[in-house]
Amino acid sequence: KSLSCSGTTSTGTSDAITTEITGLAPNHSHGFKVFAKNHVGASGSNTAWITTESPTAPNPPRNLTTDIMDSKITLTLGVPSHNGSSSITEYVIASRIGTINPFSVVKTVPSSETSVTIDTTNGMSYQFVAYAKNNVSTSSASNMVEAVSVSPPAAPTNITSMIDSNNFVLSWTAPKSSATAPVDHYKVNVAISGLDNFFKLYTDTPTDASYDVIIYAINDAGKSRMAEYNYDTKQKSNN
Repeated sequence: KSLSCSGTTSTGTSDAITTEITGLAPNHSHGFKVFAKNHVGASGSNTAWITTESPTAPNPPRNLTTDIMDSKITLTLGVPSHNGSSSITEYVIASRIGTINPFSVVKTVPSSETSVTIDTTNGMSYQFVAYAKNNVSTSSASNMVEAVSVSPPAAPTNITSMIDSNNFVLSWTAPKSSATAPVDHYKVNVAISGLDNFFKLYTDTPTDASYDVIIYAINDAGKSRMAEYNYDTKQKSNN
């Protein structure tokens, strides 16, 4: 059967020829024969078959993940395993609070972006899904992810210190456990007053100096306000 196509172009050399044919009907098998011709005549030919597909909705985005920050959640997704034979145009992010409310669209981003940050309310539990869109339709939902937006902890309080065998020993009261995320660890900076810029943590400590101390409590959302403390060993030794 003869097939009429439009937009046929050929480029190449005697070693390799590339031909683009447009206008083929979708969902059909098409056979092609290629002949070489010179002034004597045409060569023989083999038949090559291809099956065209109608564009469909793409597969959903893959491996949706979350990264929790203060009042924000960043979502990262993988590109779909198949674009539905039509280029992906954008990704749609939908969310809901809790597990009962319906999902609603919160953000749409172009296909060139696979990471998006959503503003959230600390302490609320969110569920997210993502969709891929092409020029034909929208995919089904990606895997669902859950995340609780968290805030940094309060600063440590009631800092005290003592010198024990030339070691500078610090104690403090931990902030009350955050309703959104517990304290993971602390950052402690100690400097001799007027000499250092909080770059050192002393373990072999002179007993005749004044020390400035800064302590942070840290959780998944970040660090607390700094808790400041000064300890003057010279004054303590004179008392």
